[in-house]
Amino acid sequence: MLHQPLPQYLNKLNQDDDALRAFLADPIKEADAANLSKAERAVLRRVVTTGSNGSVNGYSIVKPLAAYRQAVQLMQNVIHNNMGGALASGAGADHTVLVYLQQQYANNLPHYPNGTYSWCQYFYGNGDTIGEVMDDIAANNPNFSYTNLANDPSTGQPLTVPIIKSFTTYGTTYTAPPTATAGVPFWFWSVDGKASPTVIHGSGANKSYYDHQLQPGQTIVWQIIAPTKRGFPHCELSDGTHARALA
Repeated sequence: MLHQPLPQYLNKLNQDDDALRAFLADPIKEADAANLSKAERAVLRRVVTTGSNGSVNGYSIVKPLAAYRQAVQLMQNVIHNNMGGALASGAGADHTVLVYLQQQYANNLPHYPNGTYSWCQYFYGNGDTIGEVMDDIAANNPNFSYTNLANDPSTGQPLTVPIIKSFTTYGTTYTAPPTATAGVPFWFWSVDGKASPTVIHGSGANKSYYDHQLQPGQTIVWQIIAPTKRGFPHCELSDGTHARALA
């Protein structure tokens, strides 16, 4: 996690309903108490108060906390992606690997709070592909390791390409292997905030994360997602028709 006032405060807002309500009620007082600068306070206030509205008719006076938290997470993602390259450079490495940690997927009593965005860990490594970077980190940092699935989740046959099963950071293992059942949590990766739908699982004709080529300074993000199980609709590939009127 970034040990700076703004990233730490964003983590708090993502996991503490009372803190989020307090910020909405008095953003100046709460931001000052969190040691945010005036500029950080102003940006966070504007981003959060203009968050998406969860009501059907769009006219609700009070938005659900999830709508405000979605705006907090958006700001958090931007900060993490923008800081990744700078952090890697400062550590004398080519790339940053950022892993979002969730308590419910830990194999023992975890020391991290619950929630998709409430805690993350940064690791730095070198290599030309995601796999090379992760292997480099695992070889040089005792607080980071990972394992791949043995068999293809769709066929049950031995895998020919790597698919992530679990990450272990600071002694705690977080397991979320993909299965053939839709909506089950699995490890999802992106590079500089961009994800390719053809390489999520890396099976069949798809390419594994392991061989994905990187450009210097790029940040690899791993997080657990499960659209249907978490109440989100299925992810569908877009044919671009919905945006043609905007061209």
